[in-house]
Amino acid sequence: MQLHLVTWFRNLYLMVRRNIVRISFLSIFFLAAFTTLGTTIVQQHNYLRRPVEGILPEIFPKEELIQFRFYSYDTEYRYPPINVDFKAKIDSENIDLPIVNPHPFNFILKADHVCDKAKNASLVIIVKSAVDHFALREVLRKTWIPKAKANNVYVVFALGFIKSLQHRVLKENDKYHDILQEDFVDNYLNNTYKTIMTFNWVVKYCNNVQHVYFDDDDMFLHIDNLVSYVQKLESETNNRLFSGSLSDRGKPVRDISSKWYISWEEYPFDYWPPYVGGSSMIAHISIVQDMQKIFPYVRPVNFDDVYLGIILRKLKTAPTDNPFFDNVHLRNFQQLKYLIANHGFDDPQLYNSTFYEIFPVKTETSRA
Repeated sequence: MQLHLVTWFRNLYLMVRRNIVRISFLSIFFLAAFTTLGTTIVQQHNYLRRPVEGILPEIFPKEELIQFRFYSYDTEYRYPPINVDFKAKIDSENIDLPIVNPHPFNFILKADHVCDKAKNASLVIIVKSAVDHFALREVLRKTWIPKAKANNVYVVFALGFIKSLQHRVLKENDKYHDILQEDFVDNYLNNTYKTIMTFNWVVKYCNNVQHVYFDDDDMFLHIDNLVSYVQKLESETNNRLFSGSLSDRGKPVRDISSKWYISWEEYPFDYWPPYVGGSSMIAHISIVQDMQKIFPYVRPVNFDDVYLGIILRKLKTAPTDNPFFDNVHLRNFQQLKYLIANHGFDDPQLYNSTFYEIFPVKTETSRA
């Protein structure tokens, strides 16, 4: 009996020794799995914390402890300021609320002459562009922008600031006089600043137009289709129009390594309000004016399109989906002739060659 027991332990030892790597891996795997599961259960059901960061103090002003879970957008949504009828305040011209979103930036270049030319225009296009996209802006000026001007549509580029490149930006603007720029640092997380700048500019310098098209420089823009679409809009007179590629059930990203990450403290709800992708969107000047008026009173998030969705919900205005604005399918070559805008054309050479495939240059032979 004692010999059998010794033999059994010896065999067990040899088995463990031979499979030590496999056993270690399985142990680590199950430990991680149960730890993750336990953390999720705690976060969703049991863990309590003080609402002292982000927007939590405004959402839970009287609670000392709140449940650490993702609150339902459908039934529990209340983004501050809460219980404010912004439309009524705009109509009364009295927005008596504390400013939580100041815009302490100054124009370096303001292109205020552009809308002097556009007094009888129905559309102005604002292209958000990274400061260092010199070549891409040059391609746009040689492709669809001349066609836009021929249709009485005027275009400006919206930029932030990078000190080391500013001398080139000034030289570029001296040549083309089409750059709108403020002194915030030009980077992705400042896109909300850039978008607010464009709204402020439109309201101050260009509010005589009917519609504003907001564009990113890497969107392929079929200008003829856009002009035709705007001509149809003129007969509809929808002064609450805000349209583009709609995200109706967008989920906040909670992966801290992602550039789209947002913390629970900044946004504790499970879905975003409906919003349209910021790469391409069109709006009536009336809703642009109302949105611009309430920016200072609504706490911003880093993602400009999401922030505009939050603002639209505050104004009780639903953004609408437009199938001709394609932010989903990257470089959708087969549909470009039918679309207004399509995402993924950040290569200047690709943009240029694609444009001339869609709009081939007419030669004397082809005209004959």
